[in-house]
Amino acid sequence: MLRLEDLIDSFSGAKNHEDCWDQARRSISQVGGNAINVVSYDLHTKNIHWVRSSMTHSWLNNYTAQNFASSDPFVQFIDTPNSESVVAAGSIERKVAPSLNEYELNHQLLDAGYHSLVATKVLGTRPNEGRMIVISSDQKIEEFYGREKQLLLRRLASVMGMFLGAPKDNASLNSLGLRSEHLTPRELEVLTLLADGKRNDAIAHKMGIAEVTIRKHLLSARKKLGAVTREEALVKAILQGRIQP
Repeated sequence: MLRLEDLIDSFSGAKNHEDCWDQARRSISQVGGNAINVVSYDLHTKNIHWVRSSMTHSWLNNYTAQNFASSDPFVQFIDTPNSESVVAAGSIERKVAPSLNEYELNHQLLDAGYHSLVATKVLGTRPNEGRMIVISSDQKIEEFYGREKQLLLRRLASVMGMFLGAPKDNASLNSLGLRSEHLTPRELEVLTLLADGKRNDAIAHKMGIAEVTIRKHLLSARKKLGAVTREEALVKAILQGRIQP
């Protein structure tokens, strides 16, 4: 049994953030874990500040290439009031899957060696910061998340949430297709109407505001989404689940 005091001592003795990550890898291996994901987000807006993962580069590249962030249940989990979520890879049947993308994510996780994943929400180290700690394993869910393991995983998540730091740069956030900035209700409305095929003047008329204001909303939304054109902004907003086409 990993005692909470011992876990805190082991992380407190780390010299820097990288040492903390090394200690985290050693700690999860003791309970059958094989990778860690940490997501820092704003407790109020749910905007994601940064993400760091110890999953393999090949898996992360695959995750990005197939836009799995748009249907990742753990990304969606951030917006819920629940404190814990569990995913068994390979468990979703195609006929009942919410989408093909979610089905592929669930089964490709299994192929990549991440058979079980447990996400725990904890408080971060800054005001209004939440952290989601996801620990994965190559063990079956019954073995990895059995009754005797649940307390250990919660303890690990609580300690790692206090000590694990952000990546040196935040390039991983956009590269993984995760939401980084909050879109205002007006910006979302403009994008939704744009997705319906409406022109700027028609959108301005419907919303009862000046056309120049519509252009300002679009420019702001493009910057937040990291899009060069309005078309790219629409695609990103749809894929990230911000608007429904």
